[in-house]
Amino acid sequence: TGKSRHYAQQYSLIGHMERVGCVSPKFTYLEFGAGKAEFSSLLNDFLSQSKKVKSEESKEEIKEKDETEHYAKFVLIDRGVFR
Repeated sequence: TGKSRHYAQQYSLIGHMERVGCVSPKFTYLEFGAGKAEFSSLLNDFLSQSKKVKSEESKEEIKEKDETEHYAKFVLIDRGVFR
């Protein structure tokens, strides 16, 4: 269906971004023509899953109290014209 193809394209784009080093929780992402912000939502889910996998792989759970975690920021830009 069209919706599943759309998701496949978005996941493919995330994979390409990851391959060239453009996926990190330290980044701020701009989504132009955001509409329902589906791409940002999928990217946020991907980052959350990646973070869980990395924390499970590393057995070191010791963190200093003053250490802050990094979370990706998303800026959604849309024209504001709704049909």
